[in-house]
Amino acid sequence: MPVLIRRTKQGTWLFPVVVTPKSHADEVVPVVANDEAIAVKVRALPDKGAANQAVIAVLAKALKLPKTSLSVAHGATSRQKQIALEGIADAAQLLSHFSAIAAAPPETVFLFRE
Repeated sequence: MPVLIRRTKQGTWLFPVVVTPKSHADEVVPVVANDEAIAVKVRALPDKGAANQAVIAVLAKALKLPKTSLSVAHGATSRQKQIALEGIADAAQLLSHFSAIAAAPPETVFLFRE
């Protein structure tokens, strides 16, 4: 099943992320067709929000977006999180950002719901 990226009534995009804190590097693992979430590895410890801040920084860099457009919507104390993305008008524009982290054609690994 592809990674579901859905739009809320307020216009914010939400997508699932699985975080590995205390990793050897900060990176987004390339997404493949059977992934259900985006895997993000960070060196930061899961202490006082440090890992969450690192996740936002790593995602922003990988997606070529400003850090201010991303936030942790759900799961602040969990490895499984929902990330909120604001400032993207439509799925086509969103796809251009997410294609940078896809290991296969982005249409096969991401499912956008407006």
